[in-house]
Amino acid sequence: MQASQRAAARAVMANEEMAMNGRASLWMYFVLHSLSFLQTAGRVAWILPGSFVYSEYSATIRTKIESCFSRSLAIMLEDRIFISEGTEESSVVLLCEGYNTGEGEVMNLTSVKGLAELESTIAHWGLGAVVGSEWTGRPQLALAPLPAKEAYNRQLAIATSRRFGDFANVQIGIVTGANKFFVLNNKQAQKFNLADSVLTPILARFKQARGLELSDADLQEMRDGGKRCMLVNTRGHVEMPAELSAYLQTFSEEEKAKNSTFIRRSIWHQPGDGRKPDGFFSSMQTEGPVLVLNASAATCTNTVYRVFFQQKVALQIRQAIAISLQSTFSQFSAEVEGRSYGHGALKIEPSEAKRIAVIIPRRTQLEGVDAAFREIDGALRAGDRAAARKRADTFLIEKGLISSLAVRTIEAGLKRLRHTRIGYRKDEVL
Repeated sequence: MQASQRAAARAVMANEEMAMNGRASLWMYFVLHSLSFLQTAGRVAWILPGSFVYSEYSATIRTKIESCFSRSLAIMLEDRIFISEGTEESSVVLLCEGYNTGEGEVMNLTSVKGLAELESTIAHWGLGAVVGSEWTGRPQLALAPLPAKEAYNRQLAIATSRRFGDFANVQIGIVTGANKFFVLNNKQAQKFNLADSVLTPILARFKQARGLELSDADLQEMRDGGKRCMLVNTRGHVEMPAELSAYLQTFSEEEKAKNSTFIRRSIWHQPGDGRKPDGFFSSMQTEGPVLVLNASAATCTNTVYRVFFQQKVALQIRQAIAISLQSTFSQFSAEVEGRSYGHGALKIEPSEAKRIAVIIPRRTQLEGVDAAFREIDGALRAGDRAAARKRADTFLIEKGLISSLAVRTIEAGLKRLRHTRIGYRKDEVL
C-alpha cells in the first residue's frame, strides 16, 4: 500500500471505530468503506478473494457485516473464474441486505461449482430462502455436506478419537537465515572440504521425504542424488576445523550485518538448537498432510514442521498416529482445521496441526500396526496417495474403530471440501 492508501485506510478505520489486523488485505478497507454509502435497508454485493473465507484477519469484517445486515450470504466458487486475469485464487460472492434494520444475523456460507449454479443460488436467496449453513466455526464445516459433518462429529465423540496435540508438540523447523549458505549438497561440501563431522543431515523440503519414515538410507539416497540435505553445523567443536572456519569466512561481513536473523543470534553461524525431532509434518500440501517418523539423525528447515512426541508415546502408537493421519477421517479433519492458500494448497499452522483428529487403537488392538505402517509407507513412496488412504481406512475398519459406512460418508465430505479448495480451473471470466 502506498502512503496515501494507508492514510485512507486509517481514515476508514477511524470513521467506523474499528481496529484492523495489520496483515489485512486492501480489499477489506473497500468493503468497510462501502457501508458508509448505504441507506437504511440498503443492500450490497461483492466479488472477493477466497481469503475472505480462509484468513483469520477477515473475521473482523465478517463480524461487522453480521452486526449491520439482517441477512448475509458468502458463496464460494469452485471454478477458478479469473484464470485469464492472472490469478488462481478462489472467488467469493458476498451478498448483504437489510442494512441497519435491526439485530443482525449470523452469516451463512455455501459453495457452488460454476456460474450457472451461482446464478440460481443468488436467485433462490433473493426470494428469501435459507441457503447454506450458519458460519459459526471453521468455515470448512459449514461447507461440508450435512451427512459428512454428522458422521465426523459422531466419530469425534468416540473415546478412541483424539487430537494429534494430545500426543505431540508441533514446531517450525530451523530458521537458518540463509539456506543457500547453510544447507549444502554433496558437491558443495566436497568443494570446501567439509567433513561429515561438521555436517548434520537435514530435510530441506518435505517432498524429499517420500514415505511415512525417514531413514539413514533415504538421506544417503538424497545425498548421492545431489540433493541439498546437509546442514553446516558449528556446534560441539572445542576447536573449529580450519576448513569450516574458511567456509564461514566466505559469508561477507556486509551481508552478515544486513541479515536480521543473524542479528538475533548470539552466534550467527549456529542456526540449529541441537534437538532431533521425532518426526516431520507437512505444512502445505495439495493432497493433505503426512506425518513422517524420523528414524535418522536429521533435523529440518522451517519449510517443514518438527514433531516432538511425549516420552510416554510408544513407537506403535506413533505408527498408529501416522496411519490415522492418512485415513479419510483424519484427512477430512485436516481440511476442517487448515486453510486454503491462493493456488489451492492446504496450509496448516502448527496450532492447527495439533487440532487434527486421529483414531488411536487401544493397547489390545496394536497387533498389525507395523505391517500396515510399512504398506502405507510403500504406497506413499510409489506416489499413490489414494492407495495409502484406502489401506489406512481398512486398518481402522478391521480394528472396529470406525465403520465402513462412516468412512464412505466422510469421504463424500472430503471430496467436496477438496473440490472447493482446489477448484475447477476453467478459463472463464465474469
